[in-house]
Amino acid sequence: MSNSTKRLPSYIYPSLMFALLLMVTAPIGYFLTIFFKENLGFSGSQIGFLYSLGAFTGVLCSIPAGLLNDRLKSRTILIISALLMAAGYGGMAFFTAYLPYVAVYFIMSLAVATFKLSLDVAVLKGNNGPQTAEGIAGYHAFRYVGQAIGTFLSGYLLAIINFKYFLLAVAALSLIFIPMSLKLPNLTLDKVTLSDYAKELKNPKAIFMAIWVFIFTLHWGAEYTCYGLFLHHTLALTYREMGLYMGVELIVLTITVLIAMKYVDRPGMTGKFIILGLFLSGASLIGMTFTPIWLSLSFRAIHGVGDGLVFLVLFMGLVRLFEPERLGGVTGFFNFVQMGGTIVGSIISGYIGERFGWGVPFWSSGILCLILIVFVFICGRKGLLAEQKA
Repeated sequence: MSNSTKRLPSYIYPSLMFALLLMVTAPIGYFLTIFFKENLGFSGSQIGFLYSLGAFTGVLCSIPAGLLNDRLKSRTILIISALLMAAGYGGMAFFTAYLPYVAVYFIMSLAVATFKLSLDVAVLKGNNGPQTAEGIAGYHAFRYVGQAIGTFLSGYLLAIINFKYFLLAVAALSLIFIPMSLKLPNLTLDKVTLSDYAKELKNPKAIFMAIWVFIFTLHWGAEYTCYGLFLHHTLALTYREMGLYMGVELIVLTITVLIAMKYVDRPGMTGKFIILGLFLSGASLIGMTFTPIWLSLSFRAIHGVGDGLVFLVLFMGLVRLFEPERLGGVTGFFNFVQMGGTIVGSIISGYIGERFGWGVPFWSSGILCLILIVFVFICGRKGLLAEQKA
């Protein structure tokens, strides 16, 4: 059995774990806003605060969790995170008052953020070499397929199952990750100082990447706080229809990264991928607010192409710019940047969506992505894109 395990690509077990996580938590992402609004009676601003708190928790743990992944075995961190996830989701099923809910939501967010980051680090550290693009694309493909399956099924499940019982089921399923974590490959741990990380992050290419990643992830705030409410209230979709709508984009994301992995290592493709990705993401955020439904869905599918290209460029950039023994810390830093963008986007979008309509945040986010193209193009001409690894 050990011989067969060694023959498996290093991204397989982290990919399976991420796929399962997204499969069982798919309704938590976008359907939970409706549960907050209609079952618990939370206001748009309260919902925005909860989602920004989740993002802030990601910021809070990003760098410490990243550093820990350079010093401890990822499997240890994953096991602890799985136990906290079970406690957090279980608590969310029982509490209804806002302040206690904030506390258990914080625990859940902390555990999930640490869990996801640890899986990212395991894949990045285990895929440094000629098969880097294949490993990273495979990892993303698994996770998007898992999320797509969960999203498709969740619409049907939530139509017949009370959300409270769904949260309890997720809490129980979180414990499955404990034995799965033991299957992760052992990675070499090295002593790395904070000054080592600082030297890596002072690279102008790293600074540029952090800026565009922050601006790009502002639209995640609009998606986290307004996506489910926009589909349910503005487009008047049922839970089943929402699951189908959301799942289409994830299938497109999967296909995109599998096709793009064949070209991302070619000279000059980084700039083309990111500019095309930003254009498709931005334009489709605006287009998805149009009706009829088939037109909105078509634009949302296009959004999957744009995001797939940008995600692949981001992960490839991490591998190209930084040494493997420091990937835990620098991945934590970039996760910090992403969550920072999500916090700002969540706070702004929650307020704007409730006041002016749930589709307005998608317009503003789309326009911002289109403006970002100019910045990326100018900086790309100055050689600041993360191309082939030196």
